[in-house]
Amino acid sequence: MSNRTGIVMLTILFLNLALTFGVEWHYSKSPLTQEIYLSESENLFDIYIPMSQTYDIEIQFYKENKSIKYLHKTLGKMRRPDRQGLPLTLNWQLLENGSVIQSESILSTDLCGWSDNYVFRCFGQLKHSPGKYQFKIQIPEHSSEFDEFKTTLSINYNLKSGHTWQTSYMFLGLLFNVFIAPIIGGIIGLILVVRLIRHLTRPLI
Repeated sequence: MSNRTGIVMLTILFLNLALTFGVEWHYSKSPLTQEIYLSESENLFDIYIPMSQTYDIEIQFYKENKSIKYLHKTLGKMRRPDRQGLPLTLNWQLLENGSVIQSESILSTDLCGWSDNYVFRCFGQLKHSPGKYQFKIQIPEHSSEFDEFKTTLSINYNLKSGHTWQTSYMFLGLLFNVFIAPIIGGIIGLILVVRLIRHLTRPLI
């Protein structure tokens, strides 16, 4: 391998890294992450869908200092039909230029996910072509106990369940840049450094 070839390969690795980050920066954007108040019966948000991915609609309830027992009593317990929490209905619509193109009304009584900072309930999924839309939610009624929580409306997706070329590229690009590119780049860089040292220490005739 010539020095020129090595430099070209390092350049390609760098450009691929930059391209992967660019694709991730654009396509991994959440269409909506917005703090909401369940006491407000209706909200309308502008959203941008970056790709034809299936997005999960969730309401996140921040745990803060609340006990596990209280969370289970109020919000329910995952995969336990006998431990349902307080009911919450969410009516949502996806609009384009004022026209409804997708809508659903879902009654939730238990959790569908858990993390270090919050628990969440799921309210269906949406999938549409990339573009700018409006997302409207209506909460007909809710228990006052929900007001004890800081809540966020989230429209997002899980990379593991991605089914578009963008999510495939992001996943494979991540694996390549983390596990393969450093090895290739390290080997090429080592070869070039050794050659440079040999050249600099070559005795003059």
